[in-house]
Amino acid sequence: MDAIVREFLAGRHVAVLGTTNRDGSVHLANVWYLLEGDFVYMQTADSTVKAKNVVRTRTASLVVDSRGRRAWRGASTSGPAQLITEPGEVQPLRERIMARYMTAQGMADPRVGGRMRVGDNSIIRLTPTKWKWWSVDEMFSNEIRDGYMLPLSD
Repeated sequence: MDAIVREFLAGRHVAVLGTTNRDGSVHLANVWYLLEGDFVYMQTADSTVKAKNVVRTRTASLVVDSRGRRAWRGASTSGPAQLITEPGEVQPLRERIMARYMTAQGMADPRVGGRMRVGDNSIIRLTPTKWKWWSVDEMFSNEIRDGYMLPLSD
């Protein structure tokens, strides 16, 4: 993986996970993620469509983009995926994912962190085969980008 992709993925972004439904259509879901080593981890419940699709097809795709007003960039990948359900494996990964996106207070609050711990009893592990990187900032100068492209909405 290129250093620029690894640095970008270390940021806090919402990713979109794609899995394949039984009828061949694509199921898309926003997910929090954690990149560790060569794997991407996402928490979920084993009853979700994405979890069931991963169990059935053993593949998934992921896109992560900045969605910022100034920096339009991102990375995408696909590859083998598996659903981890062993509590001893799920718990520490889920805690690390939550810690990337939540404050300590949110994690400690039973209405937030507690609810996520009960509901999200599984982890999807994606093994990326190749990352594709793009950056509008690298394609256009600030003058062109700022002069011709409308800002994204919140």
